[in-house]
Amino acid sequence: MATKTTYAGVTTELTDNLFEKPKVYKNKPRKSNKFGAISLYYDGVYYFPSDIKESDKRENRPFEIQGVYYRGKWYQDTFYITNEFKEFLLNAL
Repeated sequence: MATKTTYAGVTTELTDNLFEKPKVYKNKPRKSNKFGAISLYYDGVYYFPSDIKESDKRENRPFEIQGVYYRGKWYQDTFYITNEFKEFLLNAL
């Protein structure tokens, strides 16, 4: 029997056999229209792919994207992301 646990965008699958390695899957972002625009929900943050811009404010993170998250109340913030994360988000569209 396998046990699945999901936390922070990652699903881990464990079996009763101690000699089998756990299987780890990175979950894809989910599409949402919660704020009246297309957004991608991943790891507790709604990212807006239409707002991706190039940025030179952070080293090794050449893109910025707007995101909304809930921590007792709703917050909007700018997230600086890598090219790999940008492609990961855009592949979910």
